[in-house]
Amino acid sequence: MAKNVLASSGMSDDELQNLFEKVKDEMGVQNEDLDDIFQVAMLDRAKLFPNQSKQSAEKYLRKWINGYIQSTENLPSSHIGEAKKTCSDPALTKIVKTACGLDEDEIEEKENAHNLFMAAENIQGELLEEYIAENVEDYGWLWCSGNALRAVDFCKRDGSALLQVKNKDNTENSSGSAIRNGTKIEKWFRLKTKKKKGIPYPSYEWNKLNDIINRDLEEGQTPCEMSEEDYQNFLDRVATENPDIITRH
Repeated sequence: MAKNVLASSGMSDDELQNLFEKVKDEMGVQNEDLDDIFQVAMLDRAKLFPNQSKQSAEKYLRKWINGYIQSTENLPSSHIGEAKKTCSDPALTKIVKTACGLDEDEIEEKENAHNLFMAAENIQGELLEEYIAENVEDYGWLWCSGNALRAVDFCKRDGSALLQVKNKDNTENSSGSAIRNGTKIEKWFRLKTKKKKGIPYPSYEWNKLNDIINRDLEEGQTPCEMSEEDYQNFLDRVATENPDIITRH
């Protein structure tokens, strides 16, 4: 099982800080956001630095720094969709084709549509974080991109608040939830399902996220007002500028 190298290294905080600065210098990295995220992680080394396979503290930090830098330089909105790595199940195709009375062209069209929706679902979680990052930076929040903090997607610069973001209220298993036990990590999800006369419909939770971001507004500062409409406008812009972000194959 992967362990938290920095928590078990026996190094003092000062020693680890010096090693962090040394590795950054060797890598030619200067990034204020990364520096602040490191300080947040140092508030609780055992719980906030991600677990990794056994390695030296120096190799851990090199990989940790590189993961953050690479993720910030290659935003989800710039990704190119990858082809499916597994084949479709012919048995499922047979069931749908026969039950719905479809011909070969129709079943192929439906399978392509399914692949597109799956591709969109796979990238949407990252796009959601990118959208939020665009909106919360001015409020003292940092995007902990590249798995910079364990089970944390956004943090306040001073470490006073930690936030995990999910797209839906049913997208986390028990083991994922257990990671937050004993921490002050808050969880927010964008979408939950409600029912009206037995018919399910989407209910959005943007107001709850705005409340979290707006807790420490400075005097005269305009409140953060993220919304589903604005988020979908962001997605429309991303998909228009980069239609290859998903693929049907």
